[in-house]
Amino acid sequence: MSQPVLDVQNLSVSYAVRTGVLRRIQKETVRDVALQIAEGEIFGLIGESGCGKTTLAKAVCGLVPYTGTVSLCGRDLRSLRRLERSGAVQLVFQNADSALDPCMSVGRLLEEPLIIRKEPKQRRLRAVRETLEAVGLSEEYAGFRAAELSGGQRQRVAIGCALLAAPRLIICDEILASLDVSVQANILNLLSRLNKERGVSFLFISHDIETVCYFCSRIAVMYNGEFIETGSAEDLYAAPSHPYTRRLLGR
Repeated sequence: MSQPVLDVQNLSVSYAVRTGVLRRIQKETVRDVALQIAEGEIFGLIGESGCGKTTLAKAVCGLVPYTGTVSLCGRDLRSLRRLERSGAVQLVFQNADSALDPCMSVGRLLEEPLIIRKEPKQRRLRAVRETLEAVGLSEEYAGFRAAELSGGQRQRVAIGCALLAAPRLIICDEILASLDVSVQANILNLLSRLNKERGVSFLFISHDIETVCYFCSRIAVMYNGEFIETGSAEDLYAAPSHPYTRRLLGR
């Protein structure tokens, strides 16, 4: 069996919560999670708002403190330098507006990761053109600013920014939530093509279980910070074992 792109064991995340003027307690928002994603796999994470999905995504990217272990491509997350981490995993957020600097052109937004990596200018410009093509935008969009784009186009740019780091895993956190249904389908087709053509693995997070069952090969259901059910999309959709999963499916 090949090495998983992501291997999470006993992952927990706690936050300090104020309960009085001088008193704080630790509240667990993610509790003892185990997760593996294989090379080229599209893995779905489903659950209602507030169940811990985004916190888990941030922990996997090293953006919040956690206990347990997170391994990316066989290496412990804590041992990776910043550039190594960005080359292993990228996170695409729900709200592209807040993720994209409104003062920068699309071309500069896409170029930024390569500037940080000190890539030569001609190579950067070529990569920007190729990335725009990869996410279904023409070269002319390099001169646009995010405010001039539609919601679907902004989300394509956000995906392009993630692609430029050449990650093995991209985490998509509710990236369809604010888009029209027809645009959602186009974004799913884009992710599917990137998965097939580039072999990128995806952790696809959503509250829409129908979409997750359609798009992903395996699914974990999260409730109150824990995984309560994990299995293939086909099996989970046909015969969910947990009452919470059945409720999400309207059964």
